[in-house]
Amino acid sequence: MEKIILFSEEPKLLFELISAGEEIKKKKEVNITCVVCGIKDDEIINKIASTNIDKVIVAENELLEKYAYSIDLYVDALEQIIRKENPQLFIASSTKRGREITARLAARLDWGAATDCNKVYVENGDLFVERVVFGGKCIAKEKIKQYPFAVSILPGKYEPASPAEKKAEVQRIKVELKEPKTKIIERKSKEIAGPRLEEAELIVSVGRGLKSKEDLKMIEELAKTINAVIGCSRPLSADYGWFPTWVGLSGVKVRPKVYFAIGISGAIQHVAGITDAKIIVAINKDENAPIFEVCDYGIVGDLYEVVPKLIEELRKMKK
Repeated sequence: MEKIILFSEEPKLLFELISAGEEIKKKKEVNITCVVCGIKDDEIINKIASTNIDKVIVAENELLEKYAYSIDLYVDALEQIIRKENPQLFIASSTKRGREITARLAARLDWGAATDCNKVYVENGDLFVERVVFGGKCIAKEKIKQYPFAVSILPGKYEPASPAEKKAEVQRIKVELKEPKTKIIERKSKEIAGPRLEEAELIVSVGRGLKSKEDLKMIEELAKTINAVIGCSRPLSADYGWFPTWVGLSGVKVRPKVYFAIGISGAIQHVAGITDAKIIVAINKDENAPIFEVCDYGIVGDLYEVVPKLIEELRKMKK
């Protein structure tokens, strides 16, 4: 029986990986093990064990608690467990830490690796991964030919796993760790009002077509009208500092039901972050803007004229 090990430093994302493992298990006889590091909350561990997996390994060492989120410690702990368990496939969440953990483990173990994948699946008995390439222009389908292999999957690509009738075995393993070479001195949480962009069903996103920060009030009014979350393109966040993060290849990848791209030209780096949106609505005064090639509905016009009229019409519909 082939063995798969799943890992995420964020327990809620581990349930998405379990769904990925379940999809493989439907077509291939596999044994699924989830690894958690530095978690003492029995409620979380029991929830993980109550899904359709075979085993939960809890890696224990006081350093994992002392230096939470240390990549050095995660890699050391996972390497010990992987060498003991001898899996054919390792799957992690492709978070900032997760993709680095995947790459470092693959290098240490001399495995192949594929990061930032949309999915991993079985076809005709073979295992494949899909991931976005060329800045979001294409999706590559890649066959895994040599095992063992390491994969990281982007958050939000699978629905979280549901509880199962059986309960998996829980095994606690004491791992040998040394003081990490790098240490997190301080952690500060971002102040985010309302749903996160990754979780939002409606997003109103704005780009450099907006002339000033004061004009964000108009965008906020539109978002308030439809109970949407506000996003932006990279320049408004990285260059202007108006937002804590942005939507795009190097920022947040979103999957809303409706995505409004207002004053956004549609560079491939931005489009790569919205490929999973169900409906894309674009507003831009440049009729040749690339965003019109990917949107479902497009309005060619000045956002300063279009957005107020859109707000007015939406308010009429709500009455």
